[in-house]
Amino acid sequence: MREWLRRARYRAVGVGGSSRLSRHLEVEAREATGEEHERLWEMANNAYPGYAYYRERSGRHIPVMVLVPAGATSARSASSPDA
Repeated sequence: MREWLRRARYRAVGVGGSSRLSRHLEVEAREATGEEHERLWEMANNAYPGYAYYRERSGRHIPVMVLVPAGATSARSASSPDA
């Protein structure tokens, strides 16, 4: 398992960029499962079809992580399409 993924599964992580215009945001991460994983995987593939090729070549399940601002009431409700 990739180290960044292991860390994201077990604690809050920060995301940010290297640009002066970016900001640091503390988030909580969880792995999408089931129908949610499939819906998000399809969205990712629509944005970049290379992901499907990568999954096919790797022969393994590719996790999809859901990030929500730290302290949000629920990671699940924040990631729903109706939220």
